[in-house]
Amino acid sequence: IHDATLNRTTSGNGKVNDYSLAELKLLNASKPNNENYSNQKIPTLDEALKLTQGKAILLIEIKADAQNNPYTDIEKKIL
Repeated sequence: IHDATLNRTTSGNGKVNDYSLAELKLLNASKPNNENYSNQKIPTLDEALKLTQGKAILLIEIKADAQNNPYTDIEKKIL
């Protein structure tokens, strides 16, 4: 997910890291008022990699706030 909070891009509210994966999977991440994109789900990184394997090159952007980072060593965990 792109943002640190869910408010702008999903039907949820609050910080992403306050939710479990199971809770995030229940949210609607659809484009507002667009029936072609109704009830879209947030994919895990693994799901996105499997879906695009051999079809696209991905640029994975890792965002971290150095002063308030709940994801210590996230780069190592992703690798």
